[in-house]
Amino acid sequence: MEKLGAFDQLFYKADQYQVATMIMGGASILAPARKGGRLNARAIAGHLGARLGKIPLMRVKLVQDQLRLGSMHKIQDTNFDIDDHINVISLPKGAGYAELSECLAEQSAIPLDLPNLWRWTVIEGLKGGKLAIFCKVHHALADGVGLMEALSSIYDPEPVRPEKLATASFEAEEEPSNYQLLRAAVAESASRLVVKTPRFIAKNAGPILSSVGSGVRELWEARNDPDSSFAMPEVSPTSLNTSEYSGRRAVAWKTLSLPEIKTLARHFDCKVNDIGLLLYSWAMQHYFAGTGEDIDFDLWCAMPMSTRTSSSGEGGNQVTVARLSLHNTLTDPLERLKAINQDALKLKQTMRPEQPVIDMEELADLVFPTVLDGLLYLSGKFNLLGRLGGRFAVANALFSNVPGPPSQVCVANAVMVESIPMIPAVDVLAVSGGITSVDQAITIGFHCDGGVVENPGLFLEGIDAGMAALTAAMEKPGEYYDL
Repeated sequence: MEKLGAFDQLFYKADQYQVATMIMGGASILAPARKGGRLNARAIAGHLGARLGKIPLMRVKLVQDQLRLGSMHKIQDTNFDIDDHINVISLPKGAGYAELSECLAEQSAIPLDLPNLWRWTVIEGLKGGKLAIFCKVHHALADGVGLMEALSSIYDPEPVRPEKLATASFEAEEEPSNYQLLRAAVAESASRLVVKTPRFIAKNAGPILSSVGSGVRELWEARNDPDSSFAMPEVSPTSLNTSEYSGRRAVAWKTLSLPEIKTLARHFDCKVNDIGLLLYSWAMQHYFAGTGEDIDFDLWCAMPMSTRTSSSGEGGNQVTVARLSLHNTLTDPLERLKAINQDALKLKQTMRPEQPVIDMEELADLVFPTVLDGLLYLSGKFNLLGRLGGRFAVANALFSNVPGPPSQVCVANAVMVESIPMIPAVDVLAVSGGITSVDQAITIGFHCDGGVVENPGLFLEGIDAGMAALTAAMEKPGEYYDL
């Protein structure tokens, strides 16, 4: 058995008690690798099954003692059946963007049936002989970067013949009995109370007190400074800040030339992620203009940041969350891009200190699972997250950058031509945006609460407007440009 990380358990329990839906998703569009070639959806599905079935992370199940005294653990599922996780659906022949986006929204709205932790769907019927692969994976398994690392083996740099699923069953460890789980839970609780907590206090008491003292002193010295790093941003709520999930989804995406985006980044001496954030800012601004909602303040986005290192194990969540202003009140694209770039640089310095005061995973591990279950049960029963979200806005939207393959990748005899990010749509935020790339294409995706966002195409129009603003600014340096 492998103990599930503290944050992995939090994500699973949040879904279990209907506090928040913690499902990652995404879609890939595949084209025949050879001119005149044809793709067989079932052959592609069989190939995916053969590759995914070999990845240990995808064959796990989560177990916990019946009294929920101990942590959840990952074990290899003795009853694992790949056919429970992969299926094929068909769209009308010649389906395009509208049909596929509607299909992806419908598939996204279907919840994972816990304890199943992932599902892949091959979608046939797209024009040009293309296929789409839609995947959804529970956040309890891994964060976005960890999942991409774990799934790297399903891709090839060149086309290959579709593999067939072997008839031999997968090896799996014997599932622990209820008694074994309970015994391990009691031992874990005793260790947490008698060993881990005292050790944590002894190890961290000095650094914590020193850090708190320094923080109080700096806070007092900067008490009248509005630009102090201690100043909390005032986030004004919008119609995208909701109190509950409607049960519907909406999906939109725009694919751009990665070399063109890199050219812009080099010209303006910034990162590709900064360009993505600027385009996201323009998309949000255009959306509100299109709906007639008056936004005369800066919007804020929550932005997950990976803390994964080269020594990190397979799967799991190693991520922190920061907040960043979209600076949408700055009408000059260069001023807005500069402000976003500077904020992003500050975030990297503050969110990833070389020597953090305490290990947050270690701290979270001190919380007894029964306490976590109780808090999340009450939160789900009384919709505490929704009540809080309706009164206090932490952010207006979510944005994430998921690195994609830097070169061509193939799935059997198909080449991936687009990778569509579908960042988890947090229940109290009606839109999550993200960027990812594959080879020479970069895609900005919007994953929305369909009951709130009725026309996600407005975001795409904003992307076009943002690109026009940046291109004009690059061609006419120093001149003011206003959309």
